[in-house]
Amino acid sequence: MLKLRIISAVVMMSVFLLCFFVYPPIFFRLLIYAITVILMIELFKLVEHCWDKTDKRSKKTYIFISILVGLFILFISELIFVKNISEFFDAFGYEGSGSRLHQEVQSFLYFSVFICSWLNWIFGSINKSPFAPGVSLMLTPLVSNQKSFQQMIMLKNNEIDDAHQKYYWTNFFRRHFKTGIDRICIFFPIFIILPLTCSFLYLFADDKHYLFFVLLIIWLADTGAYITGKRFGRIKIAKNISPGKTLEGVIGAIVINIIFMLVVGLNFSEFNIINGIVFGLMITLLSIYGDLFISWIKRSAGVKDTGNLIPGHGGFLDRVDSLLLALPFAALIKICANAFQSNFLTI
Repeated sequence: MLKLRIISAVVMMSVFLLCFFVYPPIFFRLLIYAITVILMIELFKLVEHCWDKTDKRSKKTYIFISILVGLFILFISELIFVKNISEFFDAFGYEGSGSRLHQEVQSFLYFSVFICSWLNWIFGSINKSPFAPGVSLMLTPLVSNQKSFQQMIMLKNNEIDDAHQKYYWTNFFRRHFKTGIDRICIFFPIFIILPLTCSFLYLFADDKHYLFFVLLIIWLADTGAYITGKRFGRIKIAKNISPGKTLEGVIGAIVINIIFMLVVGLNFSEFNIINGIVFGLMITLLSIYGDLFISWIKRSAGVKDTGNLIPGHGGFLDRVDSLLLALPFAALIKICANAFQSNFLTI
């Protein structure tokens, strides 16, 4: 098994690095598109245990619709139509105007995706939204060590039933989506997987070195948490969700990234070590939460892995769960830094 895991890891890393650094950019985008489809299918199948068995509508239809919606938004984010507009402007002598329009509209759409993603996580973790009552009831629930994912979905389903009595606009969701899985989990591929995909696409086009830097932080956090957790782990932080997650592992993940930032700062004088440490801390904690979130769903579904496409590793979702919140956060920070023409990681 260990040999199989090593071979799979080497193959995956080789393909990723070749598409990232060697091959033309189209190869990386195609790789991300393919993985996106797989992630959407794996995540949706993972939450099937919440389905109302009396619902006659096909679950495959919902998977198909979710994939279509996600890929449609991805198509919009690629802005093929805006590229044509930019060529139109350039053809009439407004040189550079079309390109700026393309970049600004594309940045705005990416920014909208990242903001919606974070509103999903924030509003989903509270009972009532101060801006739109009842909105939080339909978004991603907060990880609970006491209740399973299925229990939280059903609880939110009951809260939605109560909310529709008070807020007339929720009648739309009640008419079209009868069960909790219809009204909540059907949006998961859009709220969870789509921001991750857009993060990869935006950061790869904008600054692939920054993207690789963030990925290194997450990979180091995973490695540090695993090693220190195995060696020193005593205090479990989520024993009902993932017994292997310990406080010592979290500390190890933080420490290894602090060391990483110090090493970077010693080798690059323009690197802002303080900002780097704060940024690395945020990315590390978000990566741990993303891992816990998928583990929470797997525990509720009674499965060990999200799939079996990667020999010795399980599914693709098992490999990117730590990126689900961390990478969109990093992309949001980068797009804001670009808007203000600043680089928070340099002096």
